[in-house]
Amino acid sequence: MVFAYSRSILQDLPTVQRALIFCLLTGLGFAPAGLKALALDAPQDQAIPDQVTVDAPPAAEAVLPSEADEEAFAPPLDDNDAGALILPEAAEVPVEDPSRLADWVAQPGSKMIHLLERTRSGLHASTEWVARAIDGRFGDDPFEEGKGVSGSLGLNTLWREDRSLNTNLRLRARMDLPNLKDSTYLFFGLDNEEELVTDRPESFTRQDQLLEENRKQDQTRFAGLGYGLRENIDLRAGVRGGYKIYTQARYRKVWWLSDQDQIDFRETIFWTLDDRFGSTTALSYEHAYSPTVSLQWRNTGTVSEKSNGLAWASSVGFFKSFGDFRLLAVEALINGETDSRVDVAEYGLRTTWNQSLHEDWLLGRVSVGYFWPQKETDEERQQALAIGFGMELKF
Repeated sequence: MVFAYSRSILQDLPTVQRALIFCLLTGLGFAPAGLKALALDAPQDQAIPDQVTVDAPPAAEAVLPSEADEEAFAPPLDDNDAGALILPEAAEVPVEDPSRLADWVAQPGSKMIHLLERTRSGLHASTEWVARAIDGRFGDDPFEEGKGVSGSLGLNTLWREDRSLNTNLRLRARMDLPNLKDSTYLFFGLDNEEELVTDRPESFTRQDQLLEENRKQDQTRFAGLGYGLRENIDLRAGVRGGYKIYTQARYRKVWWLSDQDQIDFRETIFWTLDDRFGSTTALSYEHAYSPTVSLQWRNTGTVSEKSNGLAWASSVGFFKSFGDFRLLAVEALINGETDSRVDVAEYGLRTTWNQSLHEDWLLGRVSVGYFWPQKETDEERQQALAIGFGMELKF
């Protein structure tokens, strides 16, 4: 049944997106053989080679970190990429099953990786060029004295039984300005407008909760200026689509109760012309059973002068790290709004697998969830299976 759902999802996507999602699936080892021709847009009567020969000079194997929790799964990147895994000269890589196709996709000489590497280099170079031009107007200190630029570009596809097929892009970039002040930075990107303004935690975004997003109505371009007032206080002011202004003041504090237990608190005060003043509170507790297994209980709530009530969400689950940027999460989720006819809008279960697809800058994610949603107009609670695919490129 899952294979049939996967075919229906791929058939509705453009060829380029089908190829990207297929690379994600094969990199994670989940793509059935029957999806190969469909994902790569090959004719039904045209066979795809079962063996690929790669000629390349010898090089050292890539070394990736051995442990990574959810926060460290996508660490900040520097300009030095890890060495890619290159096979000895004239080595042959047989592709006897779909999961082995990842070996072919991951070769530095493959067209897909080459295209992604060029995209990553172009994004980083363009962002740095803009940052240097702006920073140079405020002084003569070398740009290299700052933290440089960093960002990410994400492609996400969601299929739910109760919604239409949904695909969207997310872009986030940060540029430090050493000439203006040590803790001053510029930021820009493309993101969900409500989540951007309210500073909703990443784990409770619609993308992570496998909820549908409308690109035209929900997403917006944004840009702004930020300043780190102290180690745990951050101030931001920016504009989003239609030149709408918003401001934020964020405070974060972490308490270590013991070597295995910690509490993470974050409070964001925001202001917009539409919502006036509002706040988002995030509180999480984590207990580490071992260096690779932990229990996490996370909560968030948002309220504003124009809102009808408190929009809240909570999750609890187990996280298992397998090293090399591989992380498995099994969680129970629930969300709702206090001043609504239906207090609990949705609850359900979600399993997520995160993995590096190439070195430490190309990351993949597959999520499968089953939910029980209920709208205000529904008399009874519905049921829905959801499958999400995500690919993130760090630059």
